[in-house]
Amino acid sequence: YQRRVHGIQQKKMVSGKIFSLGLLLLSYSALCASNLDTLTKMAKSSPSGVIILSEETFDQFLTSKRPNPYTMVVLFSIASNCEICPQVEESFASVSESYRSYLTKNSKEAATIFFAIIHFQQATYQLFNRYSIRTAPIVMISHQQMDKIKLPSMDTWYVSPNALPDGDKILEYVNKRTQLKVVLEKNPIAELFKAMVPILLLIALLLLVIKARAIIMEPISWFVLAVLVFLICCGGVVHNILHHAPMSGQHKNEQGEIEYEYISTGQREQYALEGYIASFLMLLAGGSLIALFWIMHLPKGANSRLYGYILVLVNFLAVWGLMSIYKKKTPWYGPTFAPPDDYVRGPLSSDQGNSIQGIYLY
Repeated sequence: YQRRVHGIQQKKMVSGKIFSLGLLLLSYSALCASNLDTLTKMAKSSPSGVIILSEETFDQFLTSKRPNPYTMVVLFSIASNCEICPQVEESFASVSESYRSYLTKNSKEAATIFFAIIHFQQATYQLFNRYSIRTAPIVMISHQQMDKIKLPSMDTWYVSPNALPDGDKILEYVNKRTQLKVVLEKNPIAELFKAMVPILLLIALLLLVIKARAIIMEPISWFVLAVLVFLICCGGVVHNILHHAPMSGQHKNEQGEIEYEYISTGQREQYALEGYIASFLMLLAGGSLIALFWIMHLPKGANSRLYGYILVLVNFLAVWGLMSIYKKKTPWYGPTFAPPDDYVRGPLSSDQGNSIQGIYLY
């Protein structure tokens, strides 16, 4: 009888554990479904499908201890005082629209993907500090529950301010991690306008050549044209357009204050204004030498000599400015007019590397 009672009690305990486990699974699935429904409603209410996250919703949808039946692409951005962030957010929104359209048309794809942005501001300062985020923008993809203090290194892209990604680059990055082949949707009217602009410019140029033939045949016109071509080529205009280079950058000094910089310290990077300054200084250095040669053919007098001194000073300042820019980009570069103190001074025979002592020709 006691054995029978004991067996009945064990069965009740097992049944209770199974029932509790079932309730736990049901609650987990209800919570997951609740998050999924909330994200779906938030995405539908946004014109581009991009969800604006706060610190609370970020933790709710990404770091809570529950399985996430969805993938989230999050852009860490800055709410104000950021020149490049609006451009990246615009490209990010175009990728979100393309994904929403693709998933709507291909409902058989077993993928639930949401795009979201969280801005650095007073209300989200603790979250950015928790993840040690010191720069923005950052594109991150989360396929499952995230760590609360560390971003997923394999799925985090720290956007460089000197090589801003357009919609195609962001889309390529997201496609590789989602294993989907989404194509960026573009406005056909805008694309047609972009295609018509070069044609209209070419027509306008031909009309200008016909109307201003006499001016174009003047040598001074070709000189001005050569100067403009030089400024465009040496200023890196094409590079700035392709890489969306900002005019300037910013960094924090030792006191934690934000300072603007116009010369990038990277040897393979540049700001747009940096290229224009360098090309202008090159033009100024070369133009001052040409002008100096022209001054020499003027009648001798006080004015021509004064102009010559001014041109020499302009050439010196232009070359000094170019050397200062180059030295900032390459700190090891530091030529001076005099040799360094550790150089061997005296006749050639005192130099160990070029000693001619003991050599007899006959």
